[in-house]
Amino acid sequence: MKRIFINGASSSIGVALAQYYAEQGAVLRLVARWQLVLEQLLAGLPHPEQHRLYVPDVNDHEALTAAAGAFIGVGNGIDMVIGIAETSQGALTAHMEDQKVFEKMFVTNVLATVFTSTPFVATMKRQAQSSQRDLRLVDVGSVAGISVLSGDVAYNGSKAAVIGYCASLRGALRGRSYQVIPWKMGVVAKLLRLLPYRLYDLFFSNAPHKVRKSES
Repeated sequence: MKRIFINGASSSIGVALAQYYAEQGAVLRLVARWQLVLEQLLAGLPHPEQHRLYVPDVNDHEALTAAAGAFIGVGNGIDMVIGIAETSQGALTAHMEDQKVFEKMFVTNVLATVFTSTPFVATMKRQAQSSQRDLRLVDVGSVAGISVLSGDVAYNGSKAAVIGYCASLRGALRGRSYQVIPWKMGVVAKLLRLLPYRLYDLFFSNAPHKVRKSES
Protein backbone atom coordinates (compact mmCIF):
# COMPACT_ATOMS: atom_id res chain seq x y z
CA MET A 1 0.00 0.00 0.00
CA LYS A 2 1.62 3.24 -1.15
CA ARG A 3 1.75 6.27 1.13
CA ILE A 4 1.56 9.57 -0.74
CA PHE A 5 1.78 13.21 0.39
CA ILE A 6 0.27 15.83 -1.96
CA ASN A 7 0.74 19.56 -1.33
CA GLY A 8 -1.61 21.52 -3.57
CA ALA A 9 -4.34 18.90 -3.55
CA SER A 10 -7.12 21.43 -4.18
CA SER A 11 -5.81 22.28 -7.67
CA SER A 12 -7.21 20.50 -10.72
CA ILE A 13 -4.03 18.44 -11.06
CA GLY A 14 -3.94 17.73 -7.33
CA VAL A 15 -7.54 16.53 -7.33
CA ALA A 16 -6.91 14.26 -10.33
CA LEU A 17 -3.80 12.76 -8.71
CA ALA A 18 -5.58 12.21 -5.40
CA GLN A 19 -8.44 10.42 -7.15
CA TYR A 20 -6.06 8.31 -9.22
CA TYR A 21 -3.88 7.16 -6.34
CA ALA A 22 -6.81 6.60 -3.99
CA GLU A 23 -8.34 4.30 -6.59
CA GLN A 24 -5.02 2.40 -6.62
CA GLY A 25 -5.38 1.83 -2.89
CA ALA A 26 -2.85 4.42 -1.69
CA VAL A 27 -3.01 6.14 1.71
CA LEU A 28 -3.04 9.90 1.16
CA ARG A 29 -2.18 13.02 3.09
CA LEU A 30 -3.74 15.96 1.26
CA VAL A 31 -2.54 19.52 1.84
CA ALA A 32 -4.14 22.75 0.61
CA ARG A 33 -5.40 26.01 2.04
CA TRP A 34 -9.00 25.46 0.88
CA GLN A 35 -10.54 23.22 3.54
CA LEU A 36 -13.98 23.00 1.90
CA VAL A 37 -12.46 21.81 -1.39
CA LEU A 38 -10.38 19.21 0.46
CA GLU A 39 -13.41 17.97 2.39
CA GLN A 40 -15.40 17.62 -0.83
CA LEU A 41 -12.49 15.78 -2.44
CA LEU A 42 -12.12 13.45 0.55
CA ALA A 43 -15.82 12.59 0.53
CA GLY A 44 -15.53 11.31 -3.04
CA LEU A 45 -12.44 9.16 -2.54
CA PRO A 46 -12.47 5.41 -1.95
CA HIS A 47 -11.97 4.56 1.75
CA PRO A 48 -12.02 8.21 2.94
CA GLU A 49 -11.36 7.04 6.51
CA GLN A 50 -7.75 6.13 5.70
CA HIS A 51 -6.80 9.55 4.30
CA ARG A 52 -6.05 12.76 6.20
CA LEU A 53 -6.34 16.47 5.40
CA TYR A 54 -4.05 19.34 6.39
CA VAL A 55 -4.89 23.00 5.85
CA PRO A 56 -1.72 24.95 6.72
CA ASP A 57 -0.41 27.99 4.91
CA VAL A 58 1.73 26.44 2.16
CA ASN A 59 4.51 28.85 3.12
CA ASP A 60 4.51 27.82 6.77
CA HIS A 61 7.63 25.66 6.96
CA GLU A 62 6.94 24.52 10.52
CA ALA A 63 3.36 23.47 9.74
CA LEU A 64 4.41 21.49 6.67
CA THR A 65 7.23 19.86 8.63
CA ALA A 66 4.80 18.88 11.38
CA ALA A 67 2.37 17.39 8.84
CA ALA A 68 5.20 15.47 7.19
CA GLY A 69 6.50 14.18 10.52
CA ALA A 70 3.05 13.01 11.56
CA PHE A 71 2.65 11.12 8.30
CA ILE A 72 6.07 9.46 8.46
CA GLY A 73 5.65 8.53 12.10
CA VAL A 74 2.27 6.84 11.78
CA GLY A 75 3.22 4.14 9.29
CA ASN A 76 5.96 2.65 7.20
CA GLY A 77 7.65 5.74 5.85
CA ILE A 78 6.66 7.43 2.60
CA ASP A 79 6.55 6.34 -1.04
CA MET A 80 5.84 9.56 -2.90
CA VAL A 81 5.82 13.30 -2.23
CA ILE A 82 4.13 15.59 -4.75
CA GLY A 83 4.48 19.37 -4.59
CA ILE A 84 1.99 21.21 -6.80
CA ALA A 85 1.06 24.24 -4.70
CA GLU A 86 1.26 27.43 -6.75
CA THR A 87 -0.36 30.78 -7.41
CA SER A 88 -0.66 32.89 -10.53
CA GLN A 89 -1.54 36.56 -10.80
CA GLY A 90 -0.81 39.29 -13.30
CA ALA A 91 2.19 41.47 -12.39
CA LEU A 92 4.51 43.82 -14.29
CA THR A 93 7.95 45.01 -13.21
CA ALA A 94 7.17 48.59 -14.25
CA HIS A 95 4.51 48.95 -11.56
CA MET A 96 5.71 49.47 -8.00
CA GLU A 97 2.42 48.23 -6.59
CA ASP A 98 3.06 44.84 -8.19
CA GLN A 99 6.16 44.15 -6.10
CA LYS A 100 4.03 42.44 -3.44
CA VAL A 101 2.58 40.20 -6.14
CA PHE A 102 6.09 39.22 -7.25
CA GLU A 103 7.02 38.45 -3.64
CA LYS A 104 3.92 36.33 -3.07
CA MET A 105 4.44 34.48 -6.37
CA PHE A 106 8.06 33.55 -5.65
CA VAL A 107 7.39 32.64 -2.02
CA THR A 108 4.43 30.42 -2.90
CA ASN A 109 5.70 28.88 -6.14
CA VAL A 110 9.36 28.44 -5.18
CA LEU A 111 9.71 28.26 -1.41
CA ALA A 112 6.59 26.13 -0.96
CA THR A 113 8.25 23.61 -3.30
CA VAL A 114 11.33 23.59 -1.09
CA PHE A 115 9.29 23.44 2.11
CA THR A 116 7.35 20.44 0.76
CA SER A 117 10.47 18.49 -0.20
CA THR A 118 12.74 19.25 2.76
CA PRO A 119 10.96 17.28 5.54
CA PHE A 120 10.99 14.06 3.51
CA VAL A 121 14.45 13.93 1.92
CA ALA A 122 16.37 12.38 4.83
CA THR A 123 13.70 9.73 5.45
CA MET A 124 13.45 8.81 1.78
CA LYS A 125 17.23 8.50 1.47
CA ARG A 126 17.30 6.11 4.43
CA GLN A 127 14.46 4.09 2.92
CA ALA A 128 16.25 3.90 -0.43
CA GLN A 129 19.30 2.38 1.26
CA SER A 130 17.36 -0.24 3.18
CA SER A 131 14.62 -1.33 0.78
CA GLN A 132 13.72 -1.82 -2.87
CA ARG A 133 10.70 0.48 -2.74
CA ASP A 134 10.14 2.77 -5.70
CA LEU A 135 10.41 6.16 -4.00
CA ARG A 136 9.46 9.36 -5.78
CA LEU A 137 9.93 13.04 -4.93
CA VAL A 138 7.87 14.98 -7.48
CA ASP A 139 7.89 18.77 -7.90
CA VAL A 140 5.88 20.47 -10.63
CA GLY A 141 7.18 23.32 -12.76
CA SER A 142 5.76 24.66 -16.02
CA VAL A 143 6.78 25.06 -19.64
CA ALA A 144 6.50 28.78 -18.83
CA GLY A 145 9.75 28.33 -16.93
CA ILE A 146 11.47 26.80 -19.95
CA SER A 147 10.54 29.40 -22.52
CA VAL A 148 8.52 32.62 -22.33
CA LEU A 149 5.17 31.76 -23.88
CA SER A 150 3.42 34.80 -22.39
CA GLY A 151 4.24 38.11 -20.74
CA ASP A 152 3.56 36.84 -17.20
CA VAL A 153 7.02 37.70 -15.92
CA ALA A 154 6.39 36.89 -12.24
CA TYR A 155 4.93 33.45 -12.92
CA ASN A 156 7.48 32.61 -15.62
CA GLY A 157 10.37 33.64 -13.40
CA SER A 158 9.09 31.67 -10.42
CA LYS A 159 8.64 28.52 -12.51
CA ALA A 160 12.13 28.91 -14.00
CA ALA A 161 13.42 28.98 -10.42
CA VAL A 162 11.46 25.79 -9.60
CA ILE A 163 12.96 24.04 -12.63
CA GLY A 164 16.46 25.09 -11.61
CA TYR A 165 15.88 23.93 -8.04
CA CYS A 166 14.57 20.55 -9.21
CA ALA A 167 17.53 20.07 -11.55
CA SER A 168 19.92 20.65 -8.64
CA LEU A 169 17.90 18.36 -6.40
CA ARG A 170 17.96 15.59 -8.98
CA GLY A 171 21.74 15.79 -9.02
CA ALA A 172 22.02 15.73 -5.24
CA LEU A 173 19.70 12.71 -4.96
CA ARG A 174 21.00 10.94 -8.14
CA GLY A 175 17.54 11.21 -9.66
CA ARG A 176 16.94 10.81 -13.36
CA SER A 177 13.34 11.61 -14.23
CA TYR A 178 12.27 14.77 -16.05
CA GLN A 179 9.01 14.88 -17.94
CA VAL A 180 6.87 17.50 -19.67
CA ILE A 181 3.14 16.84 -20.01
CA PRO A 182 2.02 17.08 -22.74
CA TRP A 183 5.41 16.29 -24.27
CA LYS A 184 4.70 18.40 -27.39
CA MET A 185 4.65 21.56 -25.27
CA GLY A 186 8.08 20.68 -23.96
CA VAL A 187 9.42 20.24 -27.49
CA VAL A 188 7.98 23.59 -28.59
CA ALA A 189 9.39 25.39 -25.55
CA LYS A 190 12.87 23.95 -26.05
CA LEU A 191 12.88 24.70 -29.77
CA LEU A 192 12.01 28.32 -29.00
CA ARG A 193 15.07 28.49 -26.75
CA LEU A 194 17.22 27.69 -29.79
CA LEU A 195 16.11 30.83 -31.60
CA PRO A 196 18.66 33.68 -31.76
CA TYR A 197 17.82 36.26 -29.11
CA ARG A 198 17.05 38.89 -31.73
CA LEU A 199 14.38 36.70 -33.34
CA TYR A 200 13.07 35.52 -29.98
CA ASP A 201 12.65 39.10 -28.78
CA LEU A 202 10.98 40.07 -32.04
CA PHE A 203 8.37 37.34 -31.70
CA PHE A 204 7.64 37.74 -27.99
CA SER A 205 8.28 41.41 -27.18
CA ASN A 206 4.52 42.06 -27.18
CA ALA A 207 3.40 38.78 -25.64
CA PRO A 208 0.08 39.20 -23.76
CA HIS A 209 0.21 39.20 -19.99
CA LYS A 210 -2.26 38.02 -17.37
CA VAL A 211 -4.61 40.79 -16.31
CA ARG A 212 -3.32 42.65 -13.26
CA LYS A 213 -5.60 43.23 -10.29
CA SER A 214 -5.77 46.97 -10.97
CA GLU A 215 -6.74 46.29 -14.58
CA SER A 216 -9.64 43.93 -13.82
